[in-house]
Amino acid sequence: MDNWREFGLGLGLSRKLPALTLNPSQQQQIRQWLSAPGTPQQVALRCRIVLAAAEGQAENATARPRGTNRQTVTLWRARLGERGLESLWEIAPGRGRKPTYGPEKIKAIVEATLQTKPSGMTPGSCRLLA
Repeated sequence: MDNWREFGLGLGLSRKLPALTLNPSQQQQIRQWLSAPGTPQQVALRCRIVLAAAEGQAENATARPRGTNRQTVTLWRARLGERGLESLWEIAPGRGRKPTYGPEKIKAIVEATLQTKPSGMTPGSCRLLA
């Protein structure tokens, strides 16, 4: 039998990493983010991953019930260790919704609303601007 099979590598078995250490104030902050109605779902998922890792759950045991994979769990364990709690809110460059209008168009719209006034009208008419 190959060595990698002896150790369960490549068979979908998860390695048990040491529990992630979070102090009580960090755990409280994460739980507040989880309970807040405005927390984005991607941040909530990261918070759940980190809390499970702090409880000492294995990577696969953390990933499966949350609909993600072991690499995601490994990534967020590492990021939290390197960058702290605020890293849970970071969005990688190139992710997220792309802007509909470029910066030049946005600047032109803002300048038009602030600098010009239609004759005989009050500034700020949304319908007229549209």
